[in-house]
Amino acid sequence: MFLVQKFYDVEDFKRVMIPYLEKEEAVNGLPLGILMNIDEKIKPTVMAGVYKDEQPILMLLQTHPKQIIVSVFQKIIPLELSLISKLIHESITEIPGFIGEKTIVREMAQHIASLRQLKVILGMDQRIYQLNEVKKKPSNLGNFRWITKNDQSTIQQWVYDFAASINQPLEMEQASKRVEELIQGGKLAGWEVDHQLVSMANASRPTKNNITINFVYTPKEFRNKGYATNCVAELSERLLESDFSSTSLYTDITNPTSNKIYMEIGYQPMIDSILLFLEK
Repeated sequence: MFLVQKFYDVEDFKRVMIPYLEKEEAVNGLPLGILMNIDEKIKPTVMAGVYKDEQPILMLLQTHPKQIIVSVFQKIIPLELSLISKLIHESITEIPGFIGEKTIVREMAQHIASLRQLKVILGMDQRIYQLNEVKKKPSNLGNFRWITKNDQSTIQQWVYDFAASINQPLEMEQASKRVEELIQGGKLAGWEVDHQLVSMANASRPTKNNITINFVYTPKEFRNKGYATNCVAELSERLLESDFSSTSLYTDITNPTSNKIYMEIGYQPMIDSILLFLEK
């Protein structure tokens, strides 16, 4: 009834999976954006599909050392999920963790952890939002600008602090390299007040119609002044005015303030997502 098909060629994997991912671009923004922008030199650790009646109903993609992305293409009932989890357990040797739709990933992680005598550890509890129209315009307090190489030292510290805040710490050297990549991407934005950067936001993983906003960060000394709201609102507006009909972002469900702010801008909740690790 079910089978797991592994892929060993990225182009073959993209050809099969992208049409399914594109049916919900915002929800599948993470895997879709990775596949559509993947470097030819990068070979994903895991590329697989779970098939039912010769049709893929679930996709697995791993490019990060600690997480396998799970995308679901149709409704899966609990009994099916138990069988699918067992198949994945038997087919994939190394499973450090999963990220994806909360209801599916949580059950799947628990099944596989039980089979492997591991513990399920919460990484992040998130919600995916999508925006089609900016409802709250930026205030006149400060101005928007693109981040350049001249901002490297400031943004390097911010990226380092941001990574620590989401429990995905980086070494300072890694933060420096990440900032270089973000600046080269050309969509790292900042909000500036009195010639001083006070907040940042980035746009990445473009797909046909959608692009994801990430790295939204304001240092503690500048928080609670609406700077992140202004930065995200203006960046979102500019993206919608360019080549995209929507933008999306992930938020921390446990932070009601940020969720409220994004909804005020015009972001609408799509699904809940969760990152879970499997550990001894």
